[in-house]
Amino acid sequence: MTLRKAERSDLVDIAQLWRTNAAAGLSDAAWPENAVVSELARCWILPSEFAGVRAATFANNIPTQDGTVMRMEPVLAIDTAAERDFLIEAGKGAKVAATADTAHAWVAGDRMEPYVSLGWRLERTFQRLDRLTLDSLPAAALAADYRIQDATSPDVDLAAWTRTYDAAFEGEWLHMPDRAGTVWQIARLNPATCVAALNREGTPVGLALSHLMFRDDPRPQPIGHVAVICVAADDRRRGIGRSLLVQVLLRLRAMGAKCATIRADLGSVHESHRLYQWAGFDARLNLNIWARTI
Repeated sequence: MTLRKAERSDLVDIAQLWRTNAAAGLSDAAWPENAVVSELARCWILPSEFAGVRAATFANNIPTQDGTVMRMEPVLAIDTAAERDFLIEAGKGAKVAATADTAHAWVAGDRMEPYVSLGWRLERTFQRLDRLTLDSLPAAALAADYRIQDATSPDVDLAAWTRTYDAAFEGEWLHMPDRAGTVWQIARLNPATCVAALNREGTPVGLALSHLMFRDDPRPQPIGHVAVICVAADDRRRGIGRSLLVQVLLRLRAMGAKCATIRADLGSVHESHRLYQWAGFDARLNLNIWARTI
């Protein structure tokens, strides 16, 4: 069987496969069915010869400084044989990748196969960290030279926020200027839980973008997802990151979040996971990124 685009009739099988993989530690948290259905347009499956779904992924083509990357996250499969068959088909790139130069598979846990034997290389490791309660948050006052602004402010300048985002992540792995509008999308949809640190001149020098989400796993729901936290290079080591993180956790709690989650790039020189651990987050799951030239 070859890969094909998912259809509405595959929804139940995809959601169940994701729940099974997540429960076994083979995938990050599973989406509820109403979230899966909204993303079916980018879902590819390897159907069973008889009925059901043997493997699936959600794929995006992402432009980077090193070319276009086909990001597959998560890679779901009923067993290693199905995962292997899926990767062989996806690695061809004929349908899924289109214009991509490289495929990246985001894989939970530390398993090596079938990736090594199929010629994939371990490119990077991210870590999911969770704070399972939002009680007893640490204190982190902002220095006198700075103030907090959230995206509800009538004078918020999201273009300036975007420039701060790009400057803070310049040189980071696969970063590209935020032409897709990540900052705008998150901040416009979740203005009360997205904040910036402004200097005396009113220029944003750090950001924390977060939102509520629901996942089909045992964590208390809803979950506060800290999607972005960054500080401009000239303003680091002044406690701004700590203040921004505590600010969004307080706001997420006020919005009803029962716990919080964040991802850390373990390959980054900034060692952001240390900040998250200071704030009470614990490592829960490694996400290895396996790469292969298409």
